[in-house]
Order: sequence, then structure tokens, then C-alpha cells
Amino acid sequence: DQPKLLQILGDTNVGVKGFAPFDANGMWSAGGAAEILFLNGPGGVGIDNTSFTLRALSTLDWSRREDSERRVPLRAHFNINYYFDNSGKLIADTEAQRTAPISRVERFGLGISRVDILQLVVGAEGMFEVARPFAEWSIDIPSNRQGYACDRSLRRAGDTCMDDAGGFGSSPSRLTVGARSWLPWIPGLGATLALEIGTGHTSDFVEEFIPEPPYNLYFGVSYAADTKPPAPPRVQTVEVERVVVAKAELFELHGSVTDKRSGKPIANAILRVKDTEGQALGVPGAVTNGDGQFSARMPQAGEYVFAVTADGYRDGECSGQAVSTNPDARPRTAAPRSPSSEESATGPSAARSAPTISARCQLEPMPQVSNIEGSALDASTLTPVQ
Repeated sequence: DQPKLLQILGDTNVGVKGFAPFDANGMWSAGGAAEILFLNGPGGVGIDNTSFTLRALSTLDWSRREDSERRVPLRAHFNINYYFDNSGKLIADTEAQRTAPISRVERFGLGISRVDILQLVVGAEGMFEVARPFAEWSIDIPSNRQGYACDRSLRRAGDTCMDDAGGFGSSPSRLTVGARSWLPWIPGLGATLALEIGTGHTSDFVEEFIPEPPYNLYFGVSYAADTKPPAPPRVQTVEVERVVVAKAELFELHGSVTDKRSGKPIANAILRVKDTEGQALGVPGAVTNGDGQFSARMPQAGEYVFAVTADGYRDGECSGQAVSTNPDARPRTAAPRSPSSEESATGPSAARSAPTISARCQLEPMPQVSNIEGSALDASTLTPVQ
């Protein structure tokens, strides 16, 4: 085949990419990109034509979560690209001189396509610390924007026209698997290894497309450097004023209510705090338990007067002394004596921890009222007496 040598020079690409802002917990992100390709003509130096590409980019990242326990090291991508391909104009003069289209070998070597491409791309990537394995599949859907007409009488052996091609195998597509890795011993140094396998258009060739190779092996090394190195960590000592909130001191009053005649405890007796004039104060009162005892918390230390009421008893009054619950604020007592036999039954610690009864209230029981039922009869006649 002619020519024996393909004289090509790499093209120049210039592009821009942007992403919509996202929050720290937003897994979905979207963006776009635009790219201009300055095409170098075969067999010469200089720009002969231009093509450009528009890309819509989207990512779903399960590792971007504020809650570290809910993070999954997986990221998925879906992109749509449209490539306005004008590379077919680079060989227009050559084909006019030959009066025949170039071969598929030349199309592959020069990167010539006569139609635009709508490309769909799906991929997934593992978000691990040292290596990121990935897999990606893409397919090219042709669009004859330029109106290229394939001449069936001039087509090369092994080629077919786009209108005659059909099925999945005639559309260029490829599957890429590989991994990106960062080398920990040199910060910023990374490597990429990938294998691209053609899944379409590798054996059924179309004159309008660039032939798809059966496979491609990629290996690359990258190095990322920052023109401004990160500043060393700054250690700063800050004096913080510590505010200590003192625990409020509480004052308790313990007492008992008993029957004045029998000395038995009175359960469910109600006690209300009174002032010196006999009026009830806005201080919570107390209710006796089954043993006739009660306890109440007071706003301050001192003596308090209670109005006491209970069912079946006359109302009464009594007073008691409220003391602080803070052990340091209580007056110290003499060292405890040896426990007696009675104390040993319950334990000396229990005897010492029992609350001191300061209010002993006694209530006078109400008079007992009884009803006698009977009738008056005449002694001789036993008839009722009116």
C-alpha cells in the first residue's frame, strides 16, 4: 500500500473545565468542559484546521459524606461528549488527486474521521488511599453533520459505508480497566496503568470512522508540584479564661408527723411552709411517707414553720431547722464511738448516714362520732312509744 510512511505531527489541544459548587456532604456534582483541537496537516508543519469538543460531566461520590461511618470508597461517573470533527478536511486534496478515499490504515494513522461523534461514557472508581482502581466503557454514536456521501463504487476492500453498516459491532466502543497509584516515598509522584479493549468496530470497518484497535496498553507517570509550598504548621498558645460555675448549695429539713395520743406515724400528711404571719410561702412543701417521715428542700438555712393537715386529725403546726447538704458546711461532730450491739445489726455507716429529724410534728385526732340505732317500747304492752 502507498504511502510506506505516514508523516504526522501531534495536534495541540486547549480546553477549560468547570464544576458547579457543592457542599461537604453533597454526593452529586456536575460540571462541563470545552476543548479546541488545532489539527496539524499530514506531511507538513502548521495548523490546517480545527475541531472542538463539548463535554457534560457528572459524578456520584459515596465517599463524600460528613459522617465517616457512612462513607463508601466508591465514585461513579457519567459523561456526554460531542465532538465536532473536521479532520476529514485535512486529506481532501489527497483524495482529490487520487480520485479515491484513503485506506483505513491511513485513517487510523492520521486520525481521520468524516463524521461528528456523540460519545457516552460510564465509569466507576475505587477511592482508596494508595491506589484507585477504575473501569470505564464508552461508545461513539456518529452524526453526519458535514453531509459526507460514501461512494460504494470507490470504497476500499474490507470497508463499508455507514448507511450499510448495522449492529453494535460497527459502532466504535471500548472498555478500559486500570488503576492510578501514588508513590508514598516521593510526594506528588504517581503512576497510571490501564488496558483498553475494543468492544466495537474492531473488525467491521466503516469508511466514515477511525478504526478501533483491538487493544491498547497505557502506562503513564505524573508528578504534581505546587509553586507555593505549604506553610509549616503554626503552633500558637492561646490563654483561655476558664469559667467555673459553683454548684448551688442546698438546704434540707427532715421531720416526722405522729399521732399525739398513740405516737403512731401518720402517712400522707401534708405540710405547707408558713411565714411569721401565718401566710403560706411560695416554697414547696412535703408529704409524709408510710413511716410518717418527710424531707423538704429549702432556699436557705434556718427555722421554718409548717402548717400540717391530715385526714381524721385536727390541723396543727410545727417547726424545724434546715441545714446545708454540703458536708464541709456542716458542723463537725466528735469522733464516732465504738458501735453498740444495736448499731452492729444495721452497720455503723448506716447509723451515721441517717438524716437528723429536726421537725417533730404531732396532730390531735378528731373525736370519734358513733350512731346508736334503737326504739322505745311500752314495758307492759311492748308497743312503740311515740
